[in-house]
Amino acid sequence: MNSFHPEHFQDDIIVVEMQSQGRGRGFKVVDEYSALGDEVLVGRIVKRIDSLQGLILGESSSALLEEKSRLEDSVEELEDEVGMLRKVLREARGRIQELKERASLDMVNYELLSLVNEVLCDSDDEFSDLDSAVRALVVKYDDLLEESEDEG
Repeated sequence: MNSFHPEHFQDDIIVVEMQSQGRGRGFKVVDEYSALGDEVLVGRIVKRIDSLQGLILGESSSALLEEKSRLEDSVEELEDEVGMLRKVLREARGRIQELKERASLDMVNYELLSLVNEVLCDSDDEFSDLDSAVRALVVKYDDLLEESEDEG
């Protein structure tokens, strides 16, 4: 037997809390109260009823059209932001690539400087920059060339 008859409630919205009595034993009413005291719930119900009434009567709700327009504007703004973020990401990737190439070049320069310092080991001072080290290497090469021409 069905004991839920909403047509008997008049204009009130009754909330009925039920609790299970266990498997196969049914349910019992734990609490019953009016939902009209809950302003948030009533506000939602009013909005929903207005929307349903507009659908039933075939009227387009201006509030729904405004909401749709606002959401479309939000989507456009988000698309613009995504575009900007993609641009920033491309620029960051380019900068990272430049830094990788520069780090690689710095490593090559360091290795070359180490080799020149190793070759010029009779020198008292190690060179700290590749330019002066290469110049010293060229001078040593010229000296060696002159010595070999003198001997030859």
